[in-house]
Amino acid sequence: MGLEDGITALVERIPRVKDALKTEEATKQSLILPFIQALGYDIFNPAEVTAELTADFGIKQREKVDYAILSNGKPVIIIECKKVEDTLVADERVSQLFRYFNSTEARIGVLTNGIVYKFFTDLEEPNKMDRTPFLEIDLEHFHPGTVKLLGQFAKGFDVAQTIEGADRLKHTNLMREVLSTQFSQPEDDFVRWLANRVTTRRLTQPVLEEFRILARQSLHEFVNSHISNALRSVQAGTLVREDDGLSEDGAPAENDAESRNTETTVEELDAFAIVKSIAGDIVAPERIIIRDAQAYCAVNVDNRRKPICRFYFNGAQKRLGLFDGTRASSGALIVTQHDIESVDGIHAYANQIRETARGYLES
Repeated sequence: MGLEDGITALVERIPRVKDALKTEEATKQSLILPFIQALGYDIFNPAEVTAELTADFGIKQREKVDYAILSNGKPVIIIECKKVEDTLVADERVSQLFRYFNSTEARIGVLTNGIVYKFFTDLEEPNKMDRTPFLEIDLEHFHPGTVKLLGQFAKGFDVAQTIEGADRLKHTNLMREVLSTQFSQPEDDFVRWLANRVTTRRLTQPVLEEFRILARQSLHEFVNSHISNALRSVQAGTLVREDDGLSEDGAPAENDAESRNTETTVEELDAFAIVKSIAGDIVAPERIIIRDAQAYCAVNVDNRRKPICRFYFNGAQKRLGLFDGTRASSGALIVTQHDIESVDGIHAYANQIRETARGYLES
């Protein structure tokens, strides 16, 4: 099982088991060990994953790290585990991992309750763990980029490269937080910087307050404009509403007027992006198109003769329709619908999507 499949399976397990996990040990067995295994490590091989690694620090002697991931006999990642209901926000939680980190050779420290994973390293001062994580992942809010982020800790990862990436990620996140603050409530220095580029007026406090309102309004309009342009770009490049003369099963198309009168939603475009990222591993991404209809939204390879899947998002229950090449006696392709809670649920069917796309690889 690969990283994506392993993490997807774990994400699906969490809502089924988390209410039954009352202890730290239960959390380890049900969630944390499968997480380590999904990263490609052999949890049954103590040369790769060892439990209760001894870590001595100052007056704290013979303390035990819950898990250590080893490379060439040396720890590269240490993991401090808490039970699933732990919020991980208490200072002593970080302090405990801090002591372990500073007394081992590991460069990555992880604090987790089996759902939230906080990743630490020593960016501020060499060989001394930072007090704030450079990355935090919540498996209950899984998104397409999660697998890529976790891939940098998979078996065989390059420690130096991961640390370099951690530095970039940390500062990118901090910059995003600064921008978020300016977006909601622009600070004086930012407003002055912006105002000085558009006016020669003396920036008294009343004028500054006037420009604060203008700055906030301009930021919102700027972001909304870019989102609208991006959506239009996606639609212009890959959205097909015109009839190509064929129905999904290759028969003459009907009710094309319905197709032209539909409106593709942001949620459908998000779902399309997920399917395109999955199927794009098999066929050229530019061949993958979205075609909207009134009853559903379809994703095809090249045209309607080669459907990958359909989105049924108009009702109260979201459904994903999948094809496996099976045809009815009439010759029409059979679509099987699956309930999903959100567009992220599409990831659970990644293998089926890839297999369907693979069937069109030579065509």
